[in-house]
Amino acid sequence: MEFYPKERIDDLIYFDLSNTEYPLAFNPLDGAETEDERDVVTNDLVEMFVSMY
Repeated sequence: MEFYPKERIDDLIYFDLSNTEYPLAFNPLDGAETEDERDVVTNDLVEMFVSMY
């Protein structure tokens, strides 16, 4: 946070992924309402991981 502008500190959302007492829950399929939307999200996630690794 040292490089974050002080005038924007109230806009900052900080996730500490090393905090095991309060783990972050993330479900990328949560907003997908139809099977087609879930397919699109799933394909996008797979493409993202393939491009990263």
